Amino acid sequence: MARSRWPTALWLVLVLACAVVVARSHFVADMSAFLPRKPTAQQQILVDEVTRGSLSRTLLLGIEGATVAQRALLSRELAQSMRGSGNFALIGNGENTDESREAELLLR
Repeated sequence: MARSRWPTALWLVLVLACAVVVARSHFVADMSAFLPRKPTAQQQILVDEVTRGSLSRTLLLGIEGATVAQRALLSRELAQSMRGSGNFALIGNGENTDESREAELLLR
């Protein structure tokens, strides 16, 4: 009976070791990991924009499946719902928008 406990004990030790590795790991979900660590002055502008600018708050969504007409309808309904929520500054959705407002938002 004691012999059958070794695999379970070994498995628990491995699970604990994995938990420690995951807890001590640093995960980054943005593209800044691909940018230079010591950027030039010109590159610093891009690094700042990607990490703190409007690009860091840009959300791209894709709708898959269904027919083309159904996806188009879902896309329009989703955009309308997002605009109505008041949680987004700009919803483009491939539609003609007020370009001056969009340019001001991106440059700010």
